[in-house]
Amino acid sequence: MMGTCRRSGLTQLVCACCVVAALSITCAPPCAAQAELTPEEQLQLIDETTAHLQWLLGLYDTGEYYIIGQSGLATIALVPVPKEHIITTVSTLVYIGQIEPADVPKLIDALKRFSDQVAVAMRQRVADLGEQRRQLAGGAGTAPATPTTDGQRPQGAHWQLKPGFPKITNLNTSNSQTEAVDSNVSGTTMMYHYTKRGYAGNLEHEFTLTAGYGGLGKQAYAPGEEFVIELEGSFTRGKDCAWSDGKCPFFYSDTGVRVVKTEPLVGDRRPADCAQLWLGRFTDGKDRPTDHRSITAVMPEHGDKCEYGIAIDPNHRVAWEYEWVK
Repeated sequence: MMGTCRRSGLTQLVCACCVVAALSITCAPPCAAQAELTPEEQLQLIDETTAHLQWLLGLYDTGEYYIIGQSGLATIALVPVPKEHIITTVSTLVYIGQIEPADVPKLIDALKRFSDQVAVAMRQRVADLGEQRRQLAGGAGTAPATPTTDGQRPQGAHWQLKPGFPKITNLNTSNSQTEAVDSNVSGTTMMYHYTKRGYAGNLEHEFTLTAGYGGLGKQAYAPGEEFVIELEGSFTRGKDCAWSDGKCPFFYSDTGVRVVKTEPLVGDRRPADCAQLWLGRFTDGKDRPTDHRSITAVMPEHGDKCEYGIAIDPNHRVAWEYEWVK
């Protein structure tokens, strides 16, 4: 009877991943909610959903992640999970008797197949959203959200992306005999993988942080134009040791770009102070495996130059700098 229960639990886990993932793709963006939005709001929702799916696909394409479904109180989400974390978790479940050793290959194979199927569905969803956006933009007379070309610049004075941007800083400063950082920074995602080993080579601590962001890097902005950044991330831990290892990917700005709105806010902090994620375990003891912020920023009305970007710390960031063109 015990073996039957374990196999049943395995089947439920696999089926849950499949069903949740399928719902996540087919329900985003929600058709009923989208019908109540203005054309401009529908375009923004499509852009945000597309950016999120492309972020997930970027992680999947590295070959280091499974994409599985995770259900919350009122939402269903797709979550990137490092393969190393899956192996560690499954090994623990075998050790404590929750999974039979003979079932492990079936579970890993099922997760891989579901993750591959989700990736195919996500690519199709991105293509469908692109077509939906083209039709909607054509009907609404709204320019597409691709980078602005010379023929689509705002009339009159405007902000223009400077040549050579975005600039990416990716310095792995903790590489030593015992500590190592493996990181990747791009215009849409960041990954930060930290390991701490003893002098004998034994793994003492490990975690992986990923962050994605959309709505950044247009070629041109009108004076005072608002734009929305969807900043989201996840934190997965391998070897724990109960360390307080929280990190905060954040939106930063310089010379005039202002944060005017952030959702959700944290406590009574100002919107600009909440334009970041809280990922990992902090000194309050709370563990935060995922976080999300929708940040609304506004470009200056005029000036010489301005800059904004996303960073985990000074060693891992991406920046966009703009110059004023008359």
